[in-house]
Amino acid sequence: ACHEVLRLDARFPMGHYVRGLALEQLDRVDEARSALEEASAWSQSAEIVAALAHVSGAAGDASRARELRGQLSTWSQERYVSPVLLAQVELALGDAEAAMAQLDEAHRRHAADLIWLAVRPSFDPLRGDARFGSLLTALGLPRVIPLPSSVPAR
Repeated sequence: ACHEVLRLDARFPMGHYVRGLALEQLDRVDEARSALEEASAWSQSAEIVAALAHVSGAAGDASRARELRGQLSTWSQERYVSPVLLAQVELALGDAEAAMAQLDEAHRRHAADLIWLAVRPSFDPLRGDARFGSLLTALGLPRVIPLPSSVPAR
């Protein structure tokens, strides 16, 4: 579907963004990075930059992930950047403590994108953390999302 959308408009950032997220889930990290770099070329979306930072960390490019974290931090001085996105970047850099601190801040600030916490794959490294489970409970979200029988487990 993303290929079809991008065939119609190669400058549509969300087409590149969704493609990048899908490619990351398929462990095609280099292709995912490329798609997310393209998305970020067409949009100044914090969501896109956070996803690019996450996939950069997954690709072993901590320098790029830190650079993008700095960009998000700078933006947060001028406009709203969800702490959930910052938590995602911290996880990409391997800092679960900083990620949890950002998620606690997101909860304190009632960040709307916390609603995706139970299903966003970038938070998989925290699924065994009791504090993460407590946060999901506090948000009224399930701790485990069962996959439909038609979806293979990763």
